[in-house]
Amino acid sequence: MLILCCGVVLIALQLLRSAALLQWLEAGGGWLGQGRGMSIDNRLDPPENKEDALPMVVAPGTKTPQADEQQAHDAEGYFPGVKPGYLQHVRDDAIFRPEETNAWFNLLSVLRNSNQQELEEAIFARPTYAQLFRQSEQYRGKIVQVKGVMRRAHYVRAAANDVRIEGYYLTWLFPYDNPHSPMVLYVLELPQGFPTGMTIAEEVEATGFFFKRLAYAAQDRPRTAPAVLARNILWHQRPVLSPAEPPGTATWLLAIGGALVVSAGFVAVVVLRTWRSAPAVGLEKVDFSALEKLVQPDSAERNTPKDDP
Repeated sequence: MLILCCGVVLIALQLLRSAALLQWLEAGGGWLGQGRGMSIDNRLDPPENKEDALPMVVAPGTKTPQADEQQAHDAEGYFPGVKPGYLQHVRDDAIFRPEETNAWFNLLSVLRNSNQQELEEAIFARPTYAQLFRQSEQYRGKIVQVKGVMRRAHYVRAAANDVRIEGYYLTWLFPYDNPHSPMVLYVLELPQGFPTGMTIAEEVEATGFFFKRLAYAAQDRPRTAPAVLARNILWHQRPVLSPAEPPGTATWLLAIGGALVVSAGFVAVVVLRTWRSAPAVGLEKVDFSALEKLVQPDSAERNTPKDDP
């Protein structure tokens, strides 16, 4: 019984010390903060000709940037450095087009030359997935903040450009409010130690420019996703689980003490129940009058004088 109690206590201690279990409980059995948003149909009609199939890589090609053009003077509402004239050539529900190259590198250069605090202070909105998807014209070229689970991240070298952007990270962000539909998030730099690859799952938030609804080739058919450009991300890093270690002295003392308490309680219950269920033993009744006759002479004998010899 003592061994069984010790085992139960040790298992309980290991469960309480498990950071993974704690995270799962905090997240309600799922991702922390994950909600259920409205369903958005992001499907596109497939091309009529196979030659027109969309590419899997959703990044600008090596097209030569278009010549600079006269910019509109009305830049009100845009972050300093953004050229609204370039944004007029951006088209939704399409892959990257050569006409969009200037707008693309303009936004990336503004991000690189700005510090994160300036970008945070200039947030235009914190839109939902549905708002970005349905109101792309309203948010294009504006600073937005998005949050979700990043599931893929890999580095892409940039095409030749005049603003000396060498590359960026192409990532897929599944927003909390619509976790089944991804966003395409391009990030100039990732935090130190941030994992990359095709199987990551990290909770992040990003502040940057909304660019367009970008067409891409999904596994089933062409689809479209909001594309956001960011300088960096805020990584909500989960605690790193330490390797399994043998229980220390304090753990053993706690386990043994707990087992002893449980065992003592069990023994006390058994003894108490045994005592209550045992039949009462009758006491033998003693005849004290008979006892007196055995130890004392008869009163008549005491009062009769004895004859002299």
